[in-house]
Amino acid sequence: MHQPSGALGPEREGQYVRRIRELEEELRLSRVENEKNRATIQRFRERWEKLKESAKRKRSAKAAENARGDSVKETIQEEPELEVESAA
Repeated sequence: MHQPSGALGPEREGQYVRRIRELEEELRLSRVENEKNRATIQRFRERWEKLKESAKRKRSAKAAENARGDSVKETIQEEPELEVESAA
């Protein structure tokens, strides 16, 4: 018997249905993995922003300390006093 075009045999139709289910499961797993990756990326972005902010604070604190320290560390170079011998 000849099947009309467009009609699938039960065996071929079953293969397609199984393949569709496999692909749907693969898609579902890919979406789950994608969401996990998005969450990981977000955590790393937040961590990076915290690190940048911390580095800025440390840099500012160090600059302020150096500015204060420079004024305190500055020493006045004095000329040694000449001893004057007095003739008495």
